[in-house]
Amino acid sequence: MSTTTQTAPLSVSSSMLASGLAQQASLEPLVAIYPNPEFTNSYYLVIHVYVPDDTTPILEDDFDVIVKGSTQAGDITMRQISIRYSNPTSMAVPTFSLWTFNVIYQVEGEEADAVQVMFVVGDPDTSRGTVTTVATT
Repeated sequence: MSTTTQTAPLSVSSSMLASGLAQQASLEPLVAIYPNPEFTNSYYLVIHVYVPDDTTPILEDDFDVIVKGSTQAGDITMRQISIRYSNPTSMAVPTFSLWTFNVIYQVEGEEADAVQVMFVVGDPDTSRGTVTTVATT
């Protein structure tokens, strides 16, 4: 089940931090999310991903998809965010690049309990993801 909430990224920047790495430190996106203290319903999202060297990851700008899921914490709603990249074309010995995405987004409607950042790699059947929640203090 998904609903539309009209949530959009206000600011997105990306950069490659390293390339030529012999292995990935993580197969899934590494994600941190925290509230923006300056605005209501606004969040900072930092994502680090390892992808094959000859690909460029693209952050999809559709932040409207909210799905229900089960975690160790119980049933939650998750805002689904996708990072898309194509399968490597030719790599005899695979090497990897570490990319970072810095996002500020504002929710216009339904809030979610967590953010799920997923890879969409060429064929969507091979997608992987990470679920991250905002810590409350």
